[in-house]
Parts: sequence; structure tokens; C-alpha cells
Amino acid sequence: MTRALIRAVLFISLLALSFSIACTRDPFPNITLPVHPRAINADIKYNAPFNGAKAAAYKIRMPFPAQELTTFYDTELQKMGYERVSEDTIFTFKWMSFNYKSGEWEKTTTVEGARYTAAWVDRQKTNKIWLYIAYRYDGANAAWNVTPEVSINIAKVSDFKETK
Repeated sequence: MTRALIRAVLFISLLALSFSIACTRDPFPNITLPVHPRAINADIKYNAPFNGAKAAAYKIRMPFPAQELTTFYDTELQKMGYERVSEDTIFTFKWMSFNYKSGEWEKTTTVEGARYTAAWVDRQKTNKIWLYIAYRYDGANAAWNVTPEVSINIAKVSDFKETK
């Protein structure tokens, strides 16, 4: 190989390595997303669900309506200095399920298809944390699972892109 080719390969390798390191860098190194102490298989991701965001996802064994879990997040985020923000039908701080007849999300008191969404912002209104809890149907056991999926995320308010 010629010297120029070796330099080119080395440059490309270093570029790929630096890109790989940049993708795994915590966009919010001073903020630890709260994860319930009984979380199962908690996983922290950087630049997820979109670039510049941070997410924690896990399951937890807790029967519906998981009051202990929703209270945990209200308490922990209040301690961190975050305030609740409610947005139409997206972040309601209520258990909702989709009504296929009306085509709308509606308040529910049953586990079937239930989801809980909530959001908080910091005092400066620069960072937004949003929470999603969902119970899923367990086809193998033909029952609604008592192990909801939990996702808590943070992003800059200016980077937050919501879809309706």
C-alpha cells in the first residue's frame, strides 16, 4: 500500500470511531432520568427516540392502574425541579385507551389497551421530560399483562418534535 492510501484508511477509521463515540455520548450528562427501583431490564439510550434526546426504558411488575409508579414519577420529577405540563390529549396524566368507534383516546378505568402519558418541563422551560406507560396484551397467556412497559425521555424543548 502507498502512504497516501494508508493515511486515507487511517483517517476514515478515526472518523468512524469519533462518530461512534459521539453517538454514545450522553446529551444530558447532569440529568439522571428516574427509574423505579423495581425496574426490570432497565436500558438507557442516548440520541433516542431522536437525536439530542435521552431515554430510559424498562418493564415493571405492577398491576393496573400502577398508582405507585405514577406517584413515583410525580415525586421524583418535582424533586428535580420539574413542573407538570398538560397538552390536549397527548400528555394527560390519565389512563387512556383508544375507542375504535369514536376514533379518539378516552379516559379508562380498565387495563385493556391502557396507556398513561405525562410531561414535565424545568423551571427555565428549556428541558422537557415525558413519560409513557403501556399495558400490552399477552397473546401467549391470552390475558392483559401485569408488567407494563415504561419509557421516560428527555429532550430540549426546542428540539422536541411531536406528532399528532
